[in-house]
Amino acid sequence: MNDLPRARQKWDQQTLEPVIRRFPEQEERFETLSGIPLDRRYNAPAAILLAMYIAVAREQGVDPKRLRGTAQNDILKEYVARGTYIFPPRPSMRLVTDLIRYFRAGGRRYPGQRHRLRPGCCRGGTGVDTTNSLDEALGLPTEGSVRIARCTQQIIAYESGVAGTVDPLGGSYGVEYLTGEIERRAQMYLEQIDAMEGILAAIEQGYIQQEIVDAAYRYQQAVERGERIVVGVNAHHNW
Repeated sequence: MNDLPRARQKWDQQTLEPVIRRFPEQEERFETLSGIPLDRRYNAPAAILLAMYIAVAREQGVDPKRLRGTAQNDILKEYVARGTYIFPPRPSMRLVTDLIRYFRAGGRRYPGQRHRLRPGCCRGGTGVDTTNSLDEALGLPTEGSVRIARCTQQIIAYESGVAGTVDPLGGSYGVEYLTGEIERRAQMYLEQIDAMEGILAAIEQGYIQQEIVDAAYRYQQAVERGERIVVGVNAHHNW
């Protein structure tokens, strides 16, 4: 990979992950692999960095089948939200599926795809949730914010009592109504996307992106009109 300007390197290091411009830097980052699982949270460069990782393993005499870890290989969200993509949607999807085929064909244990349920709530019965660091949107998390995130998980697990039952709010009319409403609206979107010949076509036509923009605009208008209360923004400013 070509050298990046120093200013860009510094920005990437502060906001994303350490910059890897060429193969030797990948070697420095993984001086020894020794079977330690790696959780790689990236999308666009997944295939590239994973190829470097495998190359380092081979140079160290480690069988790639012994590598462990995960790759956040869900590229489509980069086109509709985060924006850190490299290639157009269709070639990117080809890389995603090629990555999955590579590991399935070789019997390797390094997953080619990972789905993470972030917005779920323990009280709704979710099995996996993430408490992201409060400053993650601004850059690499600070030690203090990471500690808060970890302690939040510990409090939920050991103090709240939600782990004592599979479905703490089972039978709740309010929860069931909201669940049904989410399902109904999601089905409407699925039908609309199917009519457009799939998610790739919807992204290429800007449909998903426009829906997000429109929803954000409606939300902001509701906040400014006082129809939706946001504490500290349009109500209870003095707390």
